Amino acid sequence: GIKGGDLARRTFVGLLLAGGMSAAHAQEAQKLVADKLYTGPTAYGFSFRYPKAWKPNKKKGNAHMYDLEVKPEKEAGAMLTVTIDQVKVSSIKEFGAIDDIAKKVVDKHQKLTKGDTVTLVKSEETEGKSGMKYYEVTTRSEKLERVVKMTATAEQLFVLTATTPLARLDEYAGGMSTAVKSFNVKPNYIENFQQYGTNQAPAALDALKKLPGDFIRVESFEF
Repeated sequence: GIKGGDLARRTFVGLLLAGGMSAAHAQEAQKLVADKLYTGPTAYGFSFRYPKAWKPNKKKGNAHMYDLEVKPEKEAGAMLTVTIDQVKVSSIKEFGAIDDIAKKVVDKHQKLTKGDTVTLVKSEETEGKSGMKYYEVTTRSEKLERVVKMTATAEQLFVLTATTPLARLDEYAGGMSTAVKSFNVKPNYIENFQQYGTNQAPAALDALKKLPGDFIRVESFEF
């Protein structure tokens, strides 16, 4: 038989194991998951995945042609943004070399901080399912990690930025990675869309006519 001391020890170990499993399950449950698809306006032809509990908000103003922010209701710092701007290029390589773009991303992150040191974690070129080329740049300050993924087509620059507080990086990394990887832009979309004619989508084509006349110059652009 099992002596009283052995039984007590086995019971204690069993409780520890059970507690450890519960903690692991609880931690897993807190992991961020990008489980909802956001599809942008037909005229722009982009999509990406985001956490379904987060709220998309189309920002007003003239800072960008299109400016979307997706973030949790109560937590500050974490967010996904998508901006679209008019440029004089039709591919990301025409916009600039990846090393030059990475420097601009670092500079932008530096401006957002209050004296924190910003480092370049990585920069790479990737290819989407339609053959489109993307630049992906990751920077990190003492408080935030920013992943910027961008591409260009039809004289438009598409930029998705995933911002994560370092304090939540373990929980959010997977979901943010999914969001970034899922960001997809259809090539030459506006040029193709205009060929359908005004009868099929007058509202969208009216929006196209209101695009700003001035092009953003590469050397002055900030991410």
